[in-house]
Amino acid sequence: MSSSALDARSERGVPAGGAEADDARGRVVKVKRFGIEPMFEEDAVARMEELGHEFFVFVNAENERVAILYRRRDGDYGLIEPALGGGYTKGGPAGSGSRGGAGGTRR
Repeated sequence: MSSSALDARSERGVPAGGAEADDARGRVVKVKRFGIEPMFEEDAVARMEELGHEFFVFVNAENERVAILYRRRDGDYGLIEPALGGGYTKGGPAGSGSRGGAGGTRR
């Protein structure tokens, strides 16, 4: 790194050790806790629309698991179903049986 780059970093109060990269990643500045009740996917979509949010966390009434509903860039919705154990599936169309996280089974 050139001395002028080091000077510019020190003028901004950034240590030479690379803390600027840490700042660029952002940080958690707010924690929000709220109660959630089981609901069906269609109800979660309606609630998300009511709130005007881009995503919505809920307990899926079909399988009693936490799910994250989100609006996709194409205007449709996606559903993330977290699974313990580190498994990952690419996913697929809703109702195709590819949902269910690690192991690929759906309850």
